[in-house]
Amino acid sequence: MSNLLWTVVPLVVAVFAWGWARWMSRPRGPQEASRSVADYERFRDAITRTEGPRKPRSRERALRH
Repeated sequence: MSNLLWTVVPLVVAVFAWGWARWMSRPRGPQEASRSVADYERFRDAITRTEGPRKPRSRERALRH
């Protein structure tokens, strides 16, 4: 019985992994152009930001807001 378990478990995991990869690589529907452009602009703004990294909030200030 133990040998069967050591054989079946990896096969079940492999089938699950195959199904997951197949599901995640499925073709997606068309995206709205305005949403896509807005995402690109937000990405571009984040990349070109020159102000440097933000300072972490202090614990007291974070609790007040």
